[in-house]
Amino acid sequence: METDESTKSPKPTRRRRWALRMVKFIRYMIVFVIALVLLYIILDQIVWRRVVAQRAAFAERFGDVSIVDATAELPSPEEDAGRYYRYAWSLIAKSNDEYKSIDPYTALHDPAGVAGPLGLDQPPTPEVVEEYVRGKLAAAQPGLDVALEAARMEGGILSPTSDPEATLQSMAEARNLARYMAAAAEIAARDGGIELALTYEHTTLRLARTVGESRTILAQLVQIAIVGIAFDSSQRVLTYGEPGAENVAAITKELKELRDPDRFVRALMTESSYKSDLLVDSTPRLWAGLNELKMTGAMAAMADAVNAKDPNHRRELLKQAREAAEEGPFFLYAIAQITTPALLRSIDALDRMVAQTTVMEVGLAISQYHAEHGAYPEALDAVTQYLGGKVPSDPYTGTPLMYEKRGAGYVLYSVGPNLHDDGGVALHGPGGVSGDVLWAIGQPEPQPIAEAEGAASPEERPDTMNKLRKLRQLR
Repeated sequence: METDESTKSPKPTRRRRWALRMVKFIRYMIVFVIALVLLYIILDQIVWRRVVAQRAAFAERFGDVSIVDATAELPSPEEDAGRYYRYAWSLIAKSNDEYKSIDPYTALHDPAGVAGPLGLDQPPTPEVVEEYVRGKLAAAQPGLDVALEAARMEGGILSPTSDPEATLQSMAEARNLARYMAAAAEIAARDGGIELALTYEHTTLRLARTVGESRTILAQLVQIAIVGIAFDSSQRVLTYGEPGAENVAAITKELKELRDPDRFVRALMTESSYKSDLLVDSTPRLWAGLNELKMTGAMAAMADAVNAKDPNHRRELLKQAREAAEEGPFFLYAIAQITTPALLRSIDALDRMVAQTTVMEVGLAISQYHAEHGAYPEALDAVTQYLGGKVPSDPYTGTPLMYEKRGAGYVLYSVGPNLHDDGGVALHGPGGVSGDVLWAIGQPEPQPIAEAEGAASPEERPDTMNKLRKLRQLR
C-alpha cells in the first residue's frame, strides 16, 4: 500500500515555520536589547558629561561644597566656641536629674505643661512655675556660665563631623541650650538685671551663628529656630528695663552677621551635593544624573534668590526654581521633585529669620531712644542715628516696617510671608504663613491668628504625599 505523502508533509512544515519564527523573534529581541543597552550607554555618557560640567561650574561659582571638607580647618581647642557650647550643655544635662521633665523656657511660656511633671491635677500658679524655673536654672548655672564664656570666642563649629547622627545630636543640644539661656535672660530681667539678661540674649545669638557654621541645611534650620527663641525672649526682657548701649551694639552686630546669605547658600549647595552623591551611590547613574541636572537648575535659581536684594526679584527667582523642579515626568525626576520643594521651604524659614533680625534691630534702636528721651518715638525716622543713618526696610516687601505707638508701648512688625498687613497679629507657629513678624513692647501677649487654608505641614499636603507614594511604587 502506498503512503500518501501529501497528508504527512504539512505537520513538519508548520513546526519548521514556528521554529523559524521563534528564531527570528529571538534574533530581533537580541538586537533590540543590544540597541537599548547601547542607547542607555550613550544617554548615560551624555548626561554624565553634562553633570560633570555642571559640577565644575558650581565649584567655580560656589567653591568647595563638600561636607567632609567643611571642617578641615578647625580653631584650636582654646578658641573653639563650639567645643565650649557642647561642654556647657553636658553640664546642664548632668544637672537635669532632679528636674528632667520640662525645660525652663517651655515652663515660662506654657505654664500648664508643668502640672504633669510636678504631679499637679490643675495648672500651677505663677509662683509655682517661677520656683520650678529658678530651681532648674540654679542647677544649670555652671553650664550657663560656660556658655557665656563661649560667646567671647570668635571661632568655632558646633558639629565638626559629617556623621548625620552626631550632627543631629549636636543640633538638638544647641536648641536646648538656647532655651535655657532664654529662660535665664527672662528671670534675670525680672530680678532687675537687664544687662545680664541681654548678655544671655547676645550669647544665644552667638550660639545661633556658631551653629550656622556647619554646612548643612539642618544646621541652618536649627540656627533659625534659635534666633526665633531669642526674638521672642528679648521682647519679654525689654519690658523690664532699658538696654545699655554696649549690649545693644553687640547684639546688633550679631543680627547683621546672621543676615549674611553666604552661609545659607553654602549650606544649600552642600546639601544638594551631598544628596547627589548619595543618589549616585544608590541608584542607576543615568537616573541620578537626570535628577541632579534637574536640581542644579533649581539650586542656581535658589542661590540667586537668597542673594537677591529686591523682594519682587527674589519671589520671581523662587518661582522659577519651583517651576524648574516640577517640570518633566515624575518617574524620571522623582528625587528632584521631592527634594527641591523641601529646600525651597527652608528658604521660607530663612526669610522669616531675616525679618525677625531686622525687626529686632530696629526694636533695640527704639529702646535706646526711649532710654534717652523717656518716650517712644512718633515715627521710625527718629531712630536713624542708632541704625547707621537708615532704617532697614521690610525684607518681604522692600517697604518701610510698620510701627505704631499703642498704649504704654508700641508694636513694630514686618507684614510677613503673606505680604498682607494683619495689623500687628503674630505669625502662627514656626511654619505660619498668616500674620505678621511682630515685635511688641508694653502690649498684651500677642495672639497668633490661624494659618491660612493650605498652610498645612509638608506631611499633610496632598501633593507631597502623592509624590511620596509614587516614589515608593517606583522602588
